[in-house]
Amino acid sequence: MRAAKIYRFGYSIDKNVLWKSDTIKSNIDFRHVAADVLIDPDRNRFQNIWLWADVDENASFGPLYGSVGTNFMKIVLTSQEDQVSTNSPPRVIFRDLKLLSAVPSPPPANSQSGGGWSTCQLLSFYFDRAETEN
Repeated sequence: MRAAKIYRFGYSIDKNVLWKSDTIKSNIDFRHVAADVLIDPDRNRFQNIWLWADVDENASFGPLYGSVGTNFMKIVLTSQEDQVSTNSPPRVIFRDLKLLSAVPSPPPANSQSGGGWSTCQLLSFYFDRAETEN
């Protein structure tokens, strides 16, 4: 199954989303942000994750607008550098999630579609636990 593209990810504190993926330029950056920010209970004390993602019916998830309140076993974020292939990319795995909100959205301005309209969604999840791999 093809993966859905994630443009940004982060977490929220007091209803403000802190996008933590903006400085990621490599797999090493991805590992650092995932382990030191998203999973760290001192920083992400409400154990939530926000995803700004493509809506892709043929990928790992399509539109989730009607699924608010639904529980999910896991979501896996995988790092993939541009023009680089790897057999074992770093991943962060979120387990026992609950979808808190799902809102249609345009892609971010710095994405490949240049801020024009394409089908994206802003997703907010609560999770019980998370871990990094590789």
